[in-house]
Amino acid sequence: MGHQDGVFCIISMVQLISHPERYDGKYVIVIGYLVKEGSAYILYANEPSFHQHDMPASVWVKGLSESYFEDKPGIAPPVPVRIGAKFNAKSEGPDAWRLGSFEDIKFLNGWWKD
Repeated sequence: MGHQDGVFCIISMVQLISHPERYDGKYVIVIGYLVKEGSAYILYANEPSFHQHDMPASVWVKGLSESYFEDKPGIAPPVPVRIGAKFNAKSEGPDAWRLGSFEDIKFLNGWWKD
């Protein structure tokens, strides 16, 4: 299973945090809270986990830059998002405290609860 087959694993951040090795190398869809920390973009499970600096339960979103958000009004971090990307459990990001990284982003959408 992988994106080449058009298949994503739809999972929660709790599932990813609990068993990152299960999703290593797979394309996943996850909802989380995207923030910018320095020059890096990080996905937390939710806003409270960001405010509590729960770094071991966060994922580096590799390859994002400010230019990515220029044509996406309303999605500038910090913001809840839904991301579809390849998960790499072995890449901890720039500060080596992260759960892994999202790479090869296929989509990144704002996610709001009504």
